[in-house]
Formats: sequence, structure tokens, C-alpha cells
Amino acid sequence: LPESSARAPFKAAVGLTITNSVIEVEEATVVALTNGKADPAHYEAIRIPELVEALKKEYEERYGEQAIVRVEEDPIVVVQCDRELDYKTLFVGLKSAAEAGFFRYRLAILKA
Repeated sequence: LPESSARAPFKAAVGLTITNSVIEVEEATVVALTNGKADPAHYEAIRIPELVEALKKEYEERYGEQAIVRVEEDPIVVVQCDRELDYKTLFVGLKSAAEAGFFRYRLAILKA
């Protein structure tokens, strides 16, 4: 394997996976989807309550009551999603993550 010369420190992140059939947090199923779509009520509310709760739990376990105010240390969620995922579903997932305290994210696309 090629060697990397990058020396940036690893930043811990919470894994959020959104496929056409499920939303997972740290590989635990949180919400079932149908063809990449959530319940219509989630789109109207611009939040998925089960996802907010699962991410809040991860946030509290990792950071407790400590308020992180420096941008370079903000909690990060790594979002892995299906290339064909409906944008509205991704948007509602990201809004739910922000509500749980994860204002920074990284995107990754799952190979088909």
C-alpha cells in the first residue's frame, strides 16, 4: 500500500449511514426507509425524532455536558449515503444531526 505523508491528527466522528432502506447511527438501525424515503411527517417537521434522539445519545456519551465552542473541535458526523438517495432525505438527516449538536459533517458516498 502507498504511504501517506499527511500528519493531520485523526478527529473522532460519529458514523451516520443513510441507504435506500435504513438510517443507522454507529451501525445500529434507527429508522427504516422505503425506497430512500422517510415518513412524510418527517419532511414536514424537517426532523426525524428517532435520529435526533440516537445522535443526542452519542453526543452525550462522547462529550457529556462539556460545551465545545472552538470550530476545529466541534463534534463531527460522517454521513455515508447511497448515491441515489433523495436529497430531501439527506437534508432532513443533516438537520436532525444539527439539532442533536452535530453542526459539522463530512459526506461519503457508498459504492453501488
